[in-house]
Amino acid sequence: MPPLSGPARRGPHRAGPGRTELPRGEQGEIHVRSAGVMAGYWKRPDLTAEVLRDGWLHTGDVGYLDEDGYLYLADRLKDVIIVVGGHVYPSEVEDLLLTHPAIARCAVFGVRDGQEAEHVHAAVVAVRDTGRTSRRSAGSSRRARAGCTRRRPCTSCPRSR
Repeated sequence: MPPLSGPARRGPHRAGPGRTELPRGEQGEIHVRSAGVMAGYWKRPDLTAEVLRDGWLHTGDVGYLDEDGYLYLADRLKDVIIVVGGHVYPSEVEDLLLTHPAIARCAVFGVRDGQEAEHVHAAVVAVRDTGRTSRRSAGSSRRARAGCTRRRPCTSCPRSR
């Protein structure tokens, strides 16, 4: 994919009045504008006004441009999973999971079930193969979840891996 450029896209911006474009490498909210961007939320002018301003879609995604102009996604502005028993911030669970020595990278997200309840799930990248068998790796996943539940309420810990 080519680097980010052109009048229909712009890099991360600082929130607030003036919405100044940020220098390369600094994180901010991503704004986009093109013929393919939505016209608005169906029968929700209030939500539309929040995200469509001055012809730009404020994505709610946090990202940065590298020195070559490639866009990297780093976070969400309002990332929260609403579970029975409270609110879970994915970045907090990710930080906790990354303390486990067998986990190289992870992403935590919410998944709704058939009753519209949201549950915490995680996609995990294991540390490069150290000769362990997949059976031992599965045990590491269970140990990582157990370590999470010792430090956080079980509703905050991932149900899948």
